[in-house]
Amino acid sequence: MKSKEQPSAFPDVIATKLHPPQSRRSIVHRQRLFDKLNGAPAKLILVAAPAGFGKSTLIIDWLHENKKTYAWLSLEETENDQRRFYQYIVTTLQTVNASLGDKLVPALQGSSVPSSETIITHLINDIYEYGGSIKLVLDDYYFIEERGIHHAVNFLIEHLPPNMQLVISTRVDPLLPLHRMRARGELIEIRERDLRFTPEEASGFFESMHIRLSPDDINQLATRTEGWIAGLQLAAVSLNETRDVKKFIDSFTGSSRYVLDYLVEEVLNRQSKEIQMFLLQTSILKRFNADICNMITGGMNAQKIIEQLERSNLFLIPLDERREWFRYHHLFSELLQYRLRQLYPGLIEELHHNASLWFEERNTINEAIDYALRVKNFERAAYLLDRYGVEYLSRSELSTLINYEQKLPESLVSRFPQLLVTKAWALMLMHRTDEIDTTIDAAEQIINSARNEDADEKLEQAQIHLATIRAFVLRLRGNLTASLEASNKVLERIPADQKMVRGLIHFNIGRIYMKQGYADEAIRIFERAYDDNYEVKNYYVTMAILAHAGFLYSITHSLPYACKKLEDALRFTERQNLDSLPAAGYIYYQLGRVLYHRNKLEDALDLLDRAIRLGELGGEPDILCNALLVSSWIYAIKGEYDNALEKFSRAEMIKQNNPIPVFEADLMTERIALAFLMKEYDRVKRWIDTIEPAVPVEFTVLEETQSLLVIRFFIHDNEFHKALRLIEKLRTRATERQRRHTLFQLDILEAISLWGIGNKEGVVQLLNHGLQQASEMGYIRVLLNLGAPLHNVLSSILHDKALSETSRNFALDLLQILTRRLEPRYTSIPKYKQHLIEPLTDREQEVLYYISQDYSNKEIAGKLFVSLDTVKTHLKNLYGKLGVNSRQDAVKKAREMEVLTN
Repeated sequence: MKSKEQPSAFPDVIATKLHPPQSRRSIVHRQRLFDKLNGAPAKLILVAAPAGFGKSTLIIDWLHENKKTYAWLSLEETENDQRRFYQYIVTTLQTVNASLGDKLVPALQGSSVPSSETIITHLINDIYEYGGSIKLVLDDYYFIEERGIHHAVNFLIEHLPPNMQLVISTRVDPLLPLHRMRARGELIEIRERDLRFTPEEASGFFESMHIRLSPDDINQLATRTEGWIAGLQLAAVSLNETRDVKKFIDSFTGSSRYVLDYLVEEVLNRQSKEIQMFLLQTSILKRFNADICNMITGGMNAQKIIEQLERSNLFLIPLDERREWFRYHHLFSELLQYRLRQLYPGLIEELHHNASLWFEERNTINEAIDYALRVKNFERAAYLLDRYGVEYLSRSELSTLINYEQKLPESLVSRFPQLLVTKAWALMLMHRTDEIDTTIDAAEQIINSARNEDADEKLEQAQIHLATIRAFVLRLRGNLTASLEASNKVLERIPADQKMVRGLIHFNIGRIYMKQGYADEAIRIFERAYDDNYEVKNYYVTMAILAHAGFLYSITHSLPYACKKLEDALRFTERQNLDSLPAAGYIYYQLGRVLYHRNKLEDALDLLDRAIRLGELGGEPDILCNALLVSSWIYAIKGEYDNALEKFSRAEMIKQNNPIPVFEADLMTERIALAFLMKEYDRVKRWIDTIEPAVPVEFTVLEETQSLLVIRFFIHDNEFHKALRLIEKLRTRATERQRRHTLFQLDILEAISLWGIGNKEGVVQLLNHGLQQASEMGYIRVLLNLGAPLHNVLSSILHDKALSETSRNFALDLLQILTRRLEPRYTSIPKYKQHLIEPLTDREQEVLYYISQDYSNKEIAGKLFVSLDTVKTHLKNLYGKLGVNSRQDAVKKAREMEVLTN
């Protein structure tokens, strides 16, 4: 069990929101409502009524009376930010058990919020595995307006584990499908009519307050307050101070609203001037302790007054077990503020300003901003956002930041241009590209105007940030040349001591070189980016750099070397306690990809699954998409086509849900790579018909991938001359960029193509070089995927004396695996068993098998890696030997003579 005093993993979580308001020492236990709450099992308990009807008190008493295990969360307006809401949900569940939602903590500290389904699914699974019964209480739910949060809560209710029950307290009905839950018997409702005190309960209440009243007096008060506990409580406070009870009750008339106004007057007028002033000044505080009360009241003895108020039962609600933090009853607070506006309107702004200062000093910036905005002190709010905006970015509270800035008047922004800079970063990180350009333009216009008056260093920094964002956006939109040019210009302007921005712009340049195919240059730039980002503890980007560098080492060095580097990176994340952060998914994905190319498929799947889980937790589309794609390749190789397509479909959905091209992979190209593995050659042909199979001057790794796929199809289709022409063009680009892993593939593809046209000169030399390079670099899977064409060539030249020992040994290893996969699914009949005048050769039997499976002549040529004319010759020969004139007759005759047994 986690102590309720244990600090949260999230520094901005306010601990007092995780505790229910402390019950009064004297309370009326409402058994009739307990019985209703303890009735038939229901997923949701809804307690809905206006203010002052004792909703929270009822729930707390029921939980304690029935010894329920619960997690409590008191909501406010600030929890409309999904990240903050989920942080609070996880933290309050951890007051029950520290393991609940523990794996979500890194994700909720990451660069983006995971999907609500992902978060809630993890919580549901954790709660189910925990096994103990839990009541999750969301108090004051009426503050929640964000539809995404309503969607998450509804998803939780739909899939609620059997050991959990949700309890919602609210003034208004939540945006949840209550009608459906009623029909299913999944809802228990406590409404205003239920919460009204009966005369018997009213009697018990006054007894608990040590107020002696006759049954008639109690009935009269219960009737006039209509069972409204706030009215009864105010009456009790006044009755404690009055001598003439009968006169007070007789004058107690009117509707609840007027009764409350009257009683507040009575309560306040009976307090000393000092306490009246204390109540009015502190009424603006949502929560308070003695320290903040001393500050905003100008040095009153707040601790003494709070203790006195608590003894007087004056609507003071403790918020923690130590009774250090308090709040007023909501209605009492509202009415005190109303009186404050009547008597001291000029004091209100000063009180809020002092409260804002107090919370800023304690680095509770959300509340500091809230108090400024409540009195429209926009200048102070802008100052706070200007000073602390980067912290919101680092915590990825992007929605909160943008929502705050939207509340500021546009006229003020010109004095705080950094506000637009942080907004632009937030929009870029949220992929809201439709707003980024407008925001950057507005910020630059303000900065340029200001620079004419004052060449301020802060303005220069703001302009550098904007230029950095522009460079990032250009890359994300696919304009690599412009992004590189913009990045280099920014780099010239960044002072050496601004490590954060230098690290980010180097990271952007490294990603550009990666996409352009300059692996060596990308590694060099990433080394600089690593140094700067590590120094400023920007671990998210640091891990992404380590992962990308690992990928590049697999191109420039070897797969074993890349594997070692990536394993070193994982050890780094473990030492820094970063291995469960979503960004670690980049490393797991790249390591899985390396093992895929080494043909260690099951080990690769394990790593890719880990990457997928981290990507889901962090809502990281790049990690998720790429890990799912490599997983789809592995399932296709294993022959599990349904699983392969399911993985690809998930990647496709992720890509569709992201409005800018943030991925290294092009999904159409990846689908064609999968089609090869699934032998969907018609799909491949249709794709090739839609593209221009050429190698452009503005070459990227996407064109390289596409060209390699086109070459493979040309070989499959026996279009060897076309394959050779494209190989020549691609070799030029790959040589310029020193694409070592591409060059050995081109050697082998060229050898296969030359063999296909009967030009065997140079084939062994190409194979020697290609196989030796592939062996040294550790690449296996990319060659195995070539299938029958490679098998046939290697089988034919295996004993050629010009083949080096290294190449021959590697070829033998490949052939052993290929033979298992390509072994014909028919049984060869020995010649002496065929009972034919002229027996069929093994190749003719193979052709016979394929025509029995309805393969076309062209498909058989591809399978056997021979020309179409050769297939026709084989068919003519076997027709003659079997004495038939058609495919159908040949298959029938062969089965009758038991020459074909499959």
